[in-house]
Order: sequence, then C-alpha cells, then structure tokens
Amino acid sequence: MFRAVALSVALGVAGLGLVLWWLGEDLASALRVPLWAYGVGLVLAALNYLAGAARLMLLSAIDNEPLPFMKALRGYSLGLFSAAITPGSAGQAPAMVVSLVADGVSAKRSWSMAVRVWIVDLIFLALTVPLSLMLLARSTRVLSGYYPGVIAAVVFISSLAVVLILIYRMRWIAAAVNQLMRLPFARRWRESSVRFIGRIELAGKSLWKAPLGAQLMAHLYTAFIYLSTFFTFYVVVASLRPQVPLFNTMAAAQVPMVASSFFPTPGGAGLLELVAASLVRGEHTAAAILAWRLLTYYLRMLVGPVIGAPVLTSVRGLFGNGPHRPEAAEEA
Repeated sequence: MFRAVALSVALGVAGLGLVLWWLGEDLASALRVPLWAYGVGLVLAALNYLAGAARLMLLSAIDNEPLPFMKALRGYSLGLFSAAITPGSAGQAPAMVVSLVADGVSAKRSWSMAVRVWIVDLIFLALTVPLSLMLLARSTRVLSGYYPGVIAAVVFISSLAVVLILIYRMRWIAAAVNQLMRLPFARRWRESSVRFIGRIELAGKSLWKAPLGAQLMAHLYTAFIYLSTFFTFYVVVASLRPQVPLFNTMAAAQVPMVASSFFPTPGGAGLLELVAASLVRGEHTAAAILAWRLLTYYLRMLVGPVIGAPVLTSVRGLFGNGPHRPEAAEEA
C-alpha cells in the first residue's frame, strides 16, 4: 500500500512539474490559490463523501437490507482510496466490496451494490461526457480536428450499450465466459465465474425494478458526487481567473478524469495533470491544478486510510502488503 501511495504521489508531482515547466510557472505561482477556495473545496469534499455513503445506503435498501452510515462511508472512502493508487482506478469496486464484507455485509450484497454503482455511474457519464466534449471542442483548439461530435456519439452509445448489457443481456457474457472456462487451465473457476455473472445480472435488474423514487435519488446522488468534484476545479480556477466560464471549466475537469480510466498510472497521476493543463491553459493554471488535486485526489489518500483503518488492519492483503487474501474475492 505504501509503495502504491508513494508511486502515485511521485507521478503526480512529476506531472505537476511538467505543467509548471510547460506553462513557464514556478512553485511559488502554484501556491497562490486563496484560502477561501481551499475552504470551499474541503466543504465540497465532505459533502461528496456524505453523498457517496448515502448512495450506498440507498442501493443497499433496494434489497430491503439497511446499511449503517459508517459502514457505507468506510466502503465509499476505501473505494476512492484504492481508485487513487491503482491504474485505471481498477481497485475501486473490489476495495469497496472488501470493506463491506469486512464490516459484516455478505459478498453477494456487496457485489450487487458495486454493480449498481457501475450502472448509475455509466448512465451519468453517458449523458454528460458527450456534452463536455462538445463544449471543449468549441472553446479550445486541443480537440479541433479530432471530430468531437463523432467521439461524443461513440462515448454515448458505448456507455449506454454497457448499461443495457449489465441489465438485460448479461447472458451473452455468461455464455462467452462459460465457453472460455471450458479450457483446461480455467475449468476450476468455471462454476464460480458463471455464478458471479448471474449475480451481476440480477443486481442490474433489481435496480431497474426498484421504486422510481429510489432510482431518481440514486441518480441525484451520483450527479452530486461527480459535479462536486468538477465544481471544485471551477472554484480554484475562478479564484485566480474570475472570468472563466463555469461549464467549460467543469468540462475541462471531467474529460481528463474520465480519460484517466485508460491511463497506465495510478489514478491517472501525472498524465491527468498534463491533460487538464492543456484544456485550461492560462494564467496560474498550475496553481489551480495543484489545488484541485490536493482537494480531490490526494485528500483521498488521507481520508481513506483514516476512516478505513479497521478494514485495512483486518485485510492487509487488499493492497498487496500482507499475507491475507480478501474473503470477498473468494466468496464472489
């Protein structure tokens, strides 16, 4: 875990250093964000964690199983922490599941909640990323010549396609996995893999059949979780450049964050800073990016271990530092 955190921090610092050099700024200019902007950012971060916990409680209640607030908060914070230290944020869902299982929630319920999080996240991204791409195409030259309309359409269609498969057509995936697991080296995992995919399909369908009010609240919580992060970026940029447009600046935060899922570095560290800087080039850009990453990305490395200390102690193998294997992975 400590090596992963150190690598993430080192890559982030390297990325910020490149941004400073590229834009002709120095470290002193990167410290000019006013304290009130940091204060607003911390309030938004706190509300983000509360919304994340509330969403997990809501998604658990769909199965008529209450989830205590602290367990939900711990699962959400450890998920964000793991996302920050794993390439492509791949560790977010497993970390959340392991946290919930360590807190006494069954692996089946935990993975059901993780699948529902995937679905509502994908729906939000399918609706908003194309808009962000179109906004940036009109306000920056970075995307000019790259057919932003086509890219936006591909993102929209592919995201909705994944959602529909998760809800209605997981049997296609189950059939493919079933055939793959017939190979000699994979037979031992065939039954558990097919059973796990079946649980994913049931989780998606149960979300779709949930009361309309519950579905609406899940989407509202999801929107707040994302928009609060993007709005934090606007706050720190606007504190230095008051005339920046709201939606364009928030779009400049969303696109690199989504793209970071495909970056090879933990949490997109290093590369995300460079992409964000290319989209909001101007005075004190490096200062704004540093403040934003401190209030979002690096804050997760502090909050996650603090809130999730009991889980990290009991399942040290989750981040590769201990001999124990997460039970959630075995039970799923």
